[in-house]
Amino acid sequence: MARIKICVFLLPVLFAMSLYAQSKEKIPAGMVLVEGGTFLMGSPDSEAGRFDWEGPQHQVTVGGFYMGRYEVTQKEWREVMESNPGYSKGDNLPVAQVSWYDAVEYCNRRSVQEGLIPVYMHDGENVAWNRGADGYRLPTEAEWEYACRAGTTTRYYNGDREETLVRIGNIADTTGNEKYPFLTGIDGQDGYTEIAPVGTFSPNEWGLYDMIGNVQEWCWDQWGNYRQETQADPEGPPWGSPSWDSRVNRGGSWGSPAGHARSASRNGSTPSARSPGLGFRLARSRFIRIEAAYYSPGMVRVEGGTFLMGSPDSEAGRAVGRFDIEARHRATVSGFYMGRYEVTQKEWIAVMGNNPSRFKGDNQPVERVSWYDAVEYCNRRSVQEGLTPVYTIDKGSSDPNNRNTDDKAKWLVTWNRNAGGYRLPTEAEWEYACRAGTATRYYNGDREETLIQVGNVADATWETKNPGGTRVEGRDGFPETAPVGMFSLNAWGLYDMIGNVLEWCWDWYGNYNGTQTDPAGPSSGSGRVRRGGSWYGNARSLRSANRGIESPYIQADYLGFRLARSANNE
Repeated sequence: MARIKICVFLLPVLFAMSLYAQSKEKIPAGMVLVEGGTFLMGSPDSEAGRFDWEGPQHQVTVGGFYMGRYEVTQKEWREVMESNPGYSKGDNLPVAQVSWYDAVEYCNRRSVQEGLIPVYMHDGENVAWNRGADGYRLPTEAEWEYACRAGTTTRYYNGDREETLVRIGNIADTTGNEKYPFLTGIDGQDGYTEIAPVGTFSPNEWGLYDMIGNVQEWCWDQWGNYRQETQADPEGPPWGSPSWDSRVNRGGSWGSPAGHARSASRNGSTPSARSPGLGFRLARSRFIRIEAAYYSPGMVRVEGGTFLMGSPDSEAGRAVGRFDIEARHRATVSGFYMGRYEVTQKEWIAVMGNNPSRFKGDNQPVERVSWYDAVEYCNRRSVQEGLTPVYTIDKGSSDPNNRNTDDKAKWLVTWNRNAGGYRLPTEAEWEYACRAGTATRYYNGDREETLIQVGNVADATWETKNPGGTRVEGRDGFPETAPVGMFSLNAWGLYDMIGNVLEWCWDWYGNYNGTQTDPAGPSSGSGRVRRGGSWYGNARSLRSANRGIESPYIQADYLGFRLARSANNE
């Protein structure tokens, strides 16, 4: 398999915010449901056999997911890949001598075979994780250790004593020493000089076999040092940060000493590496739909509330100048519905019959659409779905509130607030939904280097086609627009609120006007508000409070939109 450079899109996913409904949860065949929870990841300084890279011990919260009961077997591999790279052959032996690239390819192919959405996307030299896909994948390192420990805090999931390991795992012992005397093994005999059939040894408390020994198991994460702070669903450092060019593997193998079989023990190998002691097990994301959070396909219910709109004076990158365009103020927003994704090219074509986008792809956001195009789309789609159109569009009358001297269209567009059809969000609705309860620079915190985890922004990948400029650290894998839903969603289940394309809002652009309820902007202006940054956006432009203005007739490859609907017609 050709060498592939990797980009990762990481950060917490709230699995309850999903596209998939389950009236009764059905656990996939061969897998175990691992309920979410919080645990101490890593090892304490006092643990025997510990290495420095297992610390600092830190608190991690993991969302629920499914984990393979066994390591992937040679029979399972052969049925999908039509080959058997195994060192020792046997249907029920775990497949080994597979690289990280081989493992992600297997995940995708098996997903397709079973009618699931493949998790991994290959784009030239990049591999990306689609967090909205329901197919097979590798566990994250945090998921792996959480599942291995199964609620324990000891060296091994069955306690602290090395001599008991022959009961739960196939590692180096006196049996193995008979064939490989150079291996440092424990006292006792597990009966296997090399690899053993899966499920031979006792499972842990959560019903998972061979989490210790047999083969080391690939994880998704790039190798890197732990961070001290509390985390939720961590997925390792972003690609391009200082680290080895390696992927994590866990659990020890048939040739490992006892110290390498501890629950906290970690190892890294280049993703192209293959060895007789390297295999993997499968994971799948757990998708549960909460009915109260949804209205129509592709939309999320945003409950109303009051928040601080704009930015504090101390915020790094805040707009300054003659006018304080981000002046912080209290705003109250009524409940509404917001598109989970930006409107895609496929959706646009189905309604409008054309595709104005520069960067073509069914699941990429439509771009090169003006504000006028967006409101017309809203009306046409509303009619298609039997909804009352929101906008009255008079193309023959010049809007007296439009002060833009270059705008030759100046359509007169009015908003029927009682209509139940599709519309653009107001600027206040947009920022409220983007923040999702946060007050930080970005909805995932204050650190610029984490932006590639939540959005398609201008970074090192962008610079491959657009040299120069001050951009975001790291690589997100996309020099231009990305398919919607590729990056981690915010806490309210919305994707791409940072980056990809700037999104049109209803409002005329103007200074804020103090505390308001359901503000919809000034009564007139020369341009409409656009929000969220884009594929070429720098760190400053990606802040939740950042605002921009665009002439309503402008069509650009960085301009798109997402839908909203009012909730007052329920």
